[in-house]
Amino acid sequence: MPYKLGKWDLSHLLKKGDKKEILAKVNTVEKKVNFVASYKTKLKTLKPIEFKKLIKTMEKIDHDMGVVSVYLSLRFYANTNDQEAAALMSQLDLKSAEFSNKLLFFSLWFKKLPTNKANKYIAAAKEYDYYLEEIRRSKPHTLSEKEERVVNFLSQHGSSALKSVYDMFTNNFLFVFNGKKVTQEELTTHVRSNKSQIRKKAYATLLNKYEENKLVLNEIYKNVVLDWKARGIDLRKHKSPIGIRSFYQNIDEKTVNLMMEVCRENAHLFQRYFKLKAKLLKVKKLRRYDIYAPLKSVDKSFSYDKAVNMVVDTYSKFDKEMGLLAKSMFDKNMIDSEIRKGKRSGAFCMSYMTDLKPYVLLNYVNKWKDVSTLAHEIGHAIHHMLASKKNTEFTAHAELPVCETASIFGEKLLAEVALKNASKKLKIDILAQQLDSVYATIMRQIYFVIFETLAHEAYKNGATLDEIAKIYYGTLKEQFGDSIDISKDFMWEWLYIPHIFHTPFYCYAYTFGNLLTFALYKKYQVDGKKFVPKIKKILELGGSMNPRDIVLSAGFDIDKKEFWQGGFEVVKEMVDEIELLLK
Repeated sequence: MPYKLGKWDLSHLLKKGDKKEILAKVNTVEKKVNFVASYKTKLKTLKPIEFKKLIKTMEKIDHDMGVVSVYLSLRFYANTNDQEAAALMSQLDLKSAEFSNKLLFFSLWFKKLPTNKANKYIAAAKEYDYYLEEIRRSKPHTLSEKEERVVNFLSQHGSSALKSVYDMFTNNFLFVFNGKKVTQEELTTHVRSNKSQIRKKAYATLLNKYEENKLVLNEIYKNVVLDWKARGIDLRKHKSPIGIRSFYQNIDEKTVNLMMEVCRENAHLFQRYFKLKAKLLKVKKLRRYDIYAPLKSVDKSFSYDKAVNMVVDTYSKFDKEMGLLAKSMFDKNMIDSEIRKGKRSGAFCMSYMTDLKPYVLLNYVNKWKDVSTLAHEIGHAIHHMLASKKNTEFTAHAELPVCETASIFGEKLLAEVALKNASKKLKIDILAQQLDSVYATIMRQIYFVIFETLAHEAYKNGATLDEIAKIYYGTLKEQFGDSIDISKDFMWEWLYIPHIFHTPFYCYAYTFGNLLTFALYKKYQVDGKKFVPKIKKILELGGSMNPRDIVLSAGFDIDKKEFWQGGFEVVKEMVDEIELLLK
């Protein structure tokens, strides 16, 4: 029976999903929170067996709140006009903050315990050892309970408020484009237009608006940067701005710096690609406006049934178990694939509870890109299901630097299958789409981080707005070399990147995840089927070790330059193949 576009089945999460059931679930959780909170005055005499009971109760709190949170999020994304879901999500956020404050005492107490006593508790709750050791790892950067509460309070009314102001301010921007007032989301669809002048006009309209508001936006960013330093370096005693982020992503700062070094050394690969893309677009040289310009794509359509079978077959040929897990996602109605009014755009995989399958959202329109996106999101689902087999709620979820492994690997497997039987024109199309995506997730992201590193240092030394803009423009010149013409209006592009305002240095994780997966894929090309157990081991470990140890357990060392270079070898192969096809 063919697979058809449809909606997901949320009854796996909640039977009715009405307000009464949701509030009843939250009330049950609150009783568990109060039970744990009752131990605040009993910690001095806490027995190891009671400690384990508390951990299990907190895991249950995490699980049950997760069920409600995921249900409401999915319900809202399926229909963004669902006002009840939106209101209940706001209520849940308030309750979550209340519960977190009530339970804050536990982690602060556990961090401060003498090592020998902490080890006795960890031994009593062995399956949670990594989670508990991670709590202890942040001990050198933890303040007293009163100070933590003050910092949390100031964060809500300081840096968090600044980020909210940024969102409110920029989300209300209206742009005049082709005689009409449009939102930013509407405007940015035109940067991928197949018409050169439309792309240029869309970018110019976008960047001019941000330049017009540069004084306010710079003031917000400057204070986000200074707050990052004050809280992370001055109060918590981290060594550097990027080191704050790498600590919380559990990656050694030296490893991040090594990866950045290898990226800079390989910027020439994407410069080569952009010169090839200029040939494909039949222009002498690309402008910065043109890097996402679509090619004259092959008009090949992929039905949803064909896409599902291609994805399931691809994973099945790689590994039988992974194929069965992929198939189960479709058979259990865990995917919302149809397009309809009110549904959220884009695609994602949402996973949380180890005893429940994840959910995938798509907006499928029968193009190759949709087939590739399906493979990507199903990869995330497989990762979660493999990691859920032996891990707790606290250790199943892979940390960001390794969470893209299965998804990107799956995309690459699918592309290799498709390329074998494709026409020359379709091969070029598939490779170009891959390289556009790879550029956006590897090189573009790492140069945001390079800019942030320079900007944080410059603001500390009293840099002006114009000096920050020149720094950003300099990173663009380094990134693109002589492959692209960059107009001066792009020196204000950084004002438009929400990640650097919201989550400083976060973007390197995208680069990390993509390069890591490409490096693993390179090994698969060499080792063939012998490699399958190694990647499955990485996936099954979930978040039960730090990213370095997870990768090391499969025999790969992320502290070696040649490992990261292996990732770029895969990029080079794609560029070489396009070059060969164009001869």
